[in-house]
Amino acid sequence: MRRTAWILTALAALALMTVLWQTFHQELVVTGRGLNAVDASERQGEHDALVSAIVNRQFSGFVYDGDPEAEDTRFVTYTLRLRNPGLLPAETVEMQLVTEAEDIAAWQTPLNADIAPGGEEILTMTLLTGSRGTLRRDLVITYYLWGRLYTMRYTLS
Repeated sequence: MRRTAWILTALAALALMTVLWQTFHQELVVTGRGLNAVDASERQGEHDALVSAIVNRQFSGFVYDGDPEAEDTRFVTYTLRLRNPGLLPAETVEMQLVTEAEDIAAWQTPLNADIAPGGEEILTMTLLTGSRGTLRRDLVITYYLWGRLYTMRYTLS
C-alpha cells in the first residue's frame, strides 16, 4: 500500500512538472511563406480607398509617418504560417511591423487570431509603403498563453 502511494505521488509530480514545463517553454513555430510586392498603380481603386480612409481617420489598421498621398507607392504582403505544437491554445495572436521611414499603413488578416493546440494559422500583413525602400522587414509576433504575454521576432525579405 505504501509503495503504491509513492508511485502515484511520483506520477502526479511528473505530470505536474510536465504541465509546468510546457506552460513556460511553449513557443509558436513560425515559417515564412514569402512576400508579394505590387505597385499601387496596379490596384488604384484599393489604393484610393485606403488613402481616403487614412485621411478621414477611418482606417482600422496601423498608420505610420509616411505620406499617404505619395506618388510612388506599393502594396507588400508578408505571409507567415504559425503552428502551435503545445498543449495550450495561443490566444490573440498579432503581428506588427518594425517600420521604415516611407511606410504609410499596414493591416493584418485575420486580426487577433487564436491558434488551438496542435493547430496552425496563416497570417498576412499588408503594408502600403514607398516604392524606393527595401522589402525586408522584421515582424513582431505577440500572443498569450494562459494570460501571459509572449513576443517573438521574425525577419522576412
